[in-house]
Amino acid sequence: MRAAADPICIHARPLVRLAGAPAPIIPIPEIPVPRYFIDTADHVEVRDDEGSVLADRAALRDLLRRTLTALLHDEGAATGVNDFTARAYDEDGRLVMRARASFHIVDP
Repeated sequence: MRAAADPICIHARPLVRLAGAPAPIIPIPEIPVPRYFIDTADHVEVRDDEGSVLADRAALRDLLRRTLTALLHDEGAATGVNDFTARAYDEDGRLVMRARASFHIVDP
């Protein structure tokens, strides 16, 4: 006697699209990307009213690092201030991360 044939799995068949036929639309769920507001302070406090949309906390840390580096470079020599801070707030106004950079030169 012959053994029963395996059922055909429709999902295992390759997808064939006729020429000119539109590609199937597969809905992709939207994942909310957080917006962070970075406030900075040296001798002057600056509030961020626009914010930055960032993928994750690592991107936020990188943005804080780049922001403080730019402040050290651009403002340090012009103002003589050597301590800089940056605070990141979420859209609800909660503090989510902060950073501080100090730069001191000693000339004996």
